[in-house]
Amino acid sequence: MKTPAELRASKKYSQTPKGIKTQRKRNWKRRGVIWDSSFAFELMYQKYLIWSKCQLCNKILIGADKCLDHCHNTGHFRLILCKNCNRVYDKTPRWDLHLLCKKPRDKYGKFK
Repeated sequence: MKTPAELRASKKYSQTPKGIKTQRKRNWKRRGVIWDSSFAFELMYQKYLIWSKCQLCNKILIGADKCLDHCHNTGHFRLILCKNCNRVYDKTPRWDLHLLCKKPRDKYGKFK
């Protein structure tokens, strides 16, 4: 169990830019986003930080409204979207999402 001083230190770290980046990287991995190298992650992260409008509807993105969209078959990054467009983009059958992905996966999540 952590001491109160360790808890305060960890809370302070999680609020620093490096702590936020580490936390975001962990969350993206948990959600299935993959990247080929640390350089690829850095490019994706910088694009996420810099991009301020949804790439579909051009809505200005503020705080938690910003989503990193990724292919659920391959895990590859696609777009920076608002939450609403992310939901629509992922659930609209008229878009052939598998055609946008680089490498399809089998039912066990391994690349074909």
